[in-house]
Amino acid sequence: ANLAHVKRGNPPIITLDPYIEVFEEGNELARPDWRLARDLVLIRMVERLYEQGWLGSNVDVIPEPAEEETKSD
Repeated sequence: ANLAHVKRGNPPIITLDPYIEVFEEGNELARPDWRLARDLVLIRMVERLYEQGWLGSNVDVIPEPAEEETKSD
């Protein structure tokens, strides 16, 4: 959803700092898997590419979201 939102020319819905604060404030919320790290990297990547203007000038190379993702938007 975040990438689709940016593809339409909008700023990212989710940025890294507010997202990570949720996990820093929680008690005993350790995640024993790799998904949190993956999500953090993807969020920061979208945020930085948007800030640098790359996403806005390369909309044609951003893939369309999968059907499952568009149903939840």
